[in-house]
Amino acid sequence: MFDAGSAGPAPHPRPDLPISIGGGQVGVPAADGSVALRRHPDWIRARMPSGDNFHELKGLLRGLGLNTVCEEARCPNIGECWDQRTATIMILG
Repeated sequence: MFDAGSAGPAPHPRPDLPISIGGGQVGVPAADGSVALRRHPDWIRARMPSGDNFHELKGLLRGLGLNTVCEEARCPNIGECWDQRTATIMILG
């Protein structure tokens, strides 16, 4: 039971950076004490949606008042699907 007079559990000390998650470092300390964040490689980054098919399909969906599963889930690959004129719509979902 919890005693109102006790101070409660001792706080955990904050770990010093760099923090290791899954074996990789999130931040790398610099000589001045600041932390430089490691950037993702170019191949892992999602590109901004573009292309004629993408914009045409977006206009068509807006004109019909439809929302896609991709938009609701904020899918980073929406540009690839829409550029191939593929859109996923949930009916009565």
